[in-house]
Amino acid sequence: MGKIIAIANQKGGVGKTTTAINLAAGLAEKGKKALLIDLDSQSNATSGAGIEKNSVEKGTYEVLSGEATLEECVLGTAFENLFVVPTSVDLAAAEIELLDVEDRNEYLKNAIEPLKNQYDFIIIDCPPSLNMLTINAMVAANSVLVPIQCEYYALEGLSQLLQTIELVKERLNDKLEIEGLLFTMYDGRVKLSGQVVANVKQNLNEKIFKTVIPRNVRVAEAPSHGKPVMHYSRFCSGTRAYRKFAQEIIAANESWFKENAVAEEEAKEVDETVELSGENAETLGEEATETAIAANEENKETEEESKATDVKTSEENNAVNEESAETSEEAGEADEKTVAENSEVSEVGDNSAEAEKTNADTAEASDENKKDASDIKADEDEQK
Repeated sequence: MGKIIAIANQKGGVGKTTTAINLAAGLAEKGKKALLIDLDSQSNATSGAGIEKNSVEKGTYEVLSGEATLEECVLGTAFENLFVVPTSVDLAAAEIELLDVEDRNEYLKNAIEPLKNQYDFIIIDCPPSLNMLTINAMVAANSVLVPIQCEYYALEGLSQLLQTIELVKERLNDKLEIEGLLFTMYDGRVKLSGQVVANVKQNLNEKIFKTVIPRNVRVAEAPSHGKPVMHYSRFCSGTRAYRKFAQEIIAANESWFKENAVAEEEAKEVDETVELSGENAETLGEEATETAIAANEENKETEEESKATDVKTSEENNAVNEESAETSEEAGEADEKTVAENSEVSEVGDNSAEAEKTNADTAEASDENKKDASDIKADEDEQK
C-alpha cells in the first residue's frame, strides 16, 4: 500500500510545488516508485517534471469529471521510478462542476484507490487555496505535508490550514495526519529566517522536519528546464537538501509501512477466511442442494410407489367389490329362488289343505250317503 501525501498551503509562493516535484524525484532516486499528481490548474508540477503541459490530453480534470480513470492519465517521465498525472488549465472548471455532485469530496480518493498499491509514495500537489480540490486531496491522503517559507507573511493563515486539516480528519477522513512542517527558502544570513523557525517551533505543537530547504538559485532554475533539481544540478545545496529530506520521509514512514503490511496481511487472511467460508458455504449449499434433490427424488419414488400401491389397492378393492356385487347378486337370486320355493311349498300346503278338506267333505258326503242308504234300507225293511 502506497503512502499518500498531500502537500498543501493556502499561501502561495512557499515552495509547495517545488517541494512536490523534488520530493517525488528524491524518493524515485532512492528506489521508491513515486507518483506525482498535479492538482493545481497552473500545471507547474506537470511542466517541472518534464511534461509539456500544452500537450496534455488526459489529466486530473478528466479524472474528476469522470471522463477518464487515473490509470489512463499516468505518464512516465525521463526519470526512473517517477510517474506523473498531469493537468491543464481546464482543472479550474472542475470545482464549479463538482459543486452539485454527490460525494464530491471523495472523487480523487475513489480514483486513487485502484492504484495505491502500485506505488510506494503518491505525492499530491495542491492548489494555493483551501478549495474543493484541496479538500479532495486531504480526503484521499494519509497525511498532509505543510511547506512554510521562512518569512513573516508565510505564517499568516497557517493556523487556519491546521484547523482545516483537523476538520477534514473529524468529518471526512479520520486517518488523516499531519506529516510535518517543512521550512523552505531558508537563508541563514537573514536573521528573520531564524526567528520564523524559532517562532513556529515555540508556538505549534506539530512535527517539524529536521531538514531545512535553503534558498538556492539552482532550485529556482530547475523548473524552467523541466527537471527536478537533482537532475539539473547534482551537487548544489538544494539537491543535497531535497535528497536528505526524501531520506527523512522514508525513515519516518518505515513503521507506517510495517504496520500497514501487517494490516494488509491480516486483511488478506480475513479475506481468505471469508472466501474459504464462502466456498465452504457454497460446498455446503451444493451438498444441501444435492441432498434436497436426492430427497426429492426419493419422495418422488415414494410417491410413485404410493400411487402404484394405491392403484393396486384400488384395483383389489374394485375386484373385491365386484366379487361382493356378484355374491350379492347370487344371494339375491338365491333369495328369489328360496322365495319362489317357499311360494311353491305354500301353494302345495294350500292344495293339501284343500284336498284334505275335499276328502273330508267327500267322506262326510259318503257317510251321509251311507246313512241315507241305511235309512232307505230300513224303511224298505219296515215296509216289507
